[in-house]
Amino acid sequence: MAYEWRLFWVGDGGDPVGGRPVPGWEDLKERERVLGLRERQPILVAPDGRVDPRLTDRFRIRF
Repeated sequence: MAYEWRLFWVGDGGDPVGGRPVPGWEDLKERERVLGLRERQPILVAPDGRVDPRLTDRFRIRF
């Protein structure tokens, strides 16, 4: 488990498994769209692996 917050960007993932989607994550772009996340929007992931919705909303407004 990580001990620090980690920063990611929507749409920044690439293909970590040789050009194939990670099993169970094939619909990631659709999930991001449904949540209203924009391409290149920053997302902070807490050390426990959760995304804080308040911070996500703040980034949605600012970026």
